[in-house]
Amino acid sequence: MVWCFYSPSFLLDGSTITAALLLPFPVTFFPLLPANLSPFSNRSQKMPKVKTNRVKYPEGWELVEPTLNELQAKMREAENDPHDGKRKCEALWPIFKIAHQKSRYIFDLYYRRKEISAELYEFCLDQGYADRNLMAKWKKPGYERLCCLRCIQPRDHNFQTTCVCRVPKHLREEKVIECVHCGCKGCASGD
Repeated sequence: MVWCFYSPSFLLDGSTITAALLLPFPVTFFPLLPANLSPFSNRSQKMPKVKTNRVKYPEGWELVEPTLNELQAKMREAENDPHDGKRKCEALWPIFKIAHQKSRYIFDLYYRRKEISAELYEFCLDQGYADRNLMAKWKKPGYERLCCLRCIQPRDHNFQTTCVCRVPKHLREEKVIECVHCGCKGCASGD
């Protein structure tokens, strides 16, 4: 048995493929399509339904939409802001700050003030308006004021520890610090 590899584009027009090294004779490939999909049939085809990206907003969305749109506009501005004269890591600090603000806003509305429904909360998480993993950390004791997830990942720091912004103020040697990852000045729970 001899194997011959061919491109699917040759199957549609019924052209002849000659494989001189593999086969000693020309081979014609015809598409094996059902009768209703065959290019030779005269049946009229129905067009497939067009999928739309219309999102059904849950009840209460009109309460949070203006603030989220405002924060989204700030995020766009921070992303397009020139970073001349800044260190490479400093250019991302405003973006981390705004992402934290959006997540904290939704978290406070649901858990602290109880002004939005669970459906709206899940909708905001699913649509990417807030960071689900960061909010999960905020529910745990000791992480109530966590600035970003990179600050608690030991692989991103020297000596496999957490970030300096996680150290409580009364235990710090230096009184003024800045996190390298997000620019946080301190997010320990005891501060």
